[in-house]
Amino acid sequence: MALLVASLALPVQAVESSPVASGKVFPSTLKSGSTGDFVSDLQNILKSDTSIYPEGLVTGYFGKLTEEAVKKLQKKYGLPETGVVDDTTQQIIFPNTVEINVVTPNGGESWDKKDVHNILWKSTIGPVTSGAASGGTSAGAVASSIAPFFPRASIDLIKDSDVSYRYHITTVSLYQSQYPWKIPGNIQEASDYRVRISTGGDTPCVYRMEGKTDTSIMPYPCPLSAAYPIYSASDTSDNPFAVTGATPPSPEIIAKLKAQVAQIENALNNLLRQVQELKSLIESL
Repeated sequence: MALLVASLALPVQAVESSPVASGKVFPSTLKSGSTGDFVSDLQNILKSDTSIYPEGLVTGYFGKLTEEAVKKLQKKYGLPETGVVDDTTQQIIFPNTVEINVVTPNGGESWDKKDVHNILWKSTIGPVTSGAASGGTSAGAVASSIAPFFPRASIDLIKDSDVSYRYHITTVSLYQSQYPWKIPGNIQEASDYRVRISTGGDTPCVYRMEGKTDTSIMPYPCPLSAAYPIYSASDTSDNPFAVTGATPPSPEIIAKLKAQVAQIENALNNLLRQVQELKSLIESL
């Protein structure tokens, strides 16, 4: 899925990636009675595991079903089953310590739209450890071998010549290490593109919106703002790469052409019918 952005001014310079503590993705505690987009993001994350949230409802309201799902998640990670998404619970949901390095494209490549290209990255994801639990009680201890529940990152295409340009490619699990990308036709030819891979920030929102939003619609549905904190870990291609290949007509133009063809076919059918009627009339004289 691709979400095109033209209203988000973000720097495009290459970023040296280093291990970063994840911090809070949800800026406030979520609990029974909470409402809003952050609750929707949480519900969408929880429903990725049917053993945790079998109902899978994404309503934006933190009700009994969501509370029970959070308790199941806390039980899985050895936390007190409070049903409240506090700082400690966030640390088992999102990667705790992350290092991301974009490998390809990393500068100088020329990617033609007719081909499939592999976006490659390396990542180090710190496991959820007992240090993630608060209170220092044994009930809150978490096994160090357990991976975070939502180790996903956002892959975006950005452009040196336009800091407001952001084209969302997809969200992926950081453990994948690669993503095969067929460049859509609406990506214009240019030689100053970079790929950015980020975790935290608006990644939960983007993950929820994929498949629900017409990807050609602007503005971008999950802009980084006071609501969505800055990414907790991110890396960008060190140097720009090029996208080449002819851009096919837009879906709107294709739809208009098809409509015109249908009109012409209808007119020809009417003419043929009139010809047949005239022939029949002549033969009857």
